[in-house]
Amino acid sequence: MTAPFVVSRLGPPLADEIANWYPAERVPEMVARYRAHYVEHAVEPSPPLPGALDALLAVRDLGGRTVVVTSKIASSAQRHVDHLALAVDAVYGDLFSDAKAQALIGEGAGAYVGDHVHDMRGARAAGATSVGVTTGPCAAWSWSGPVPMSSSTRSSIFVAG
Repeated sequence: MTAPFVVSRLGPPLADEIANWYPAERVPEMVARYRAHYVEHAVEPSPPLPGALDALLAVRDLGGRTVVVTSKIASSAQRHVDHLALAVDAVYGDLFSDAKAQALIGEGAGAYVGDHVHDMRGARAAGATSVGVTTGPCAAWSWSGPVPMSSSTRSSIFVAG
């Protein structure tokens, strides 16, 4: 497996992805191994996405709260937040697709920015405006397929970048 291949498969829960490559009895071991390597190798070299710091500060300047809601486990997400000194109020981890709605509703989120079609599903399930960016494994063309724009009473913004 190459790094670009692995990156192309990011988004779904880690155990689900690893189950595609290892027998069921080895999945917990391989998840633990991945997470140990992740902490050692993935946090330091990860830069903030262009515009992310300014966007977080803009929300704060308007009196809003910013939260991270991710399928990554919370401890790994918090390491990124700390390393990048991101201005966020809370970090929620281990939530995928519609399950992200739990945190978004609890925080009263009006909008959610994500880079995967399942992020858009989470936003829709929470009744939040979904803002899709193409920094992750999903190409811009995929935004309109699995998450039809007509399924929400709020508008969705699909940003190619």
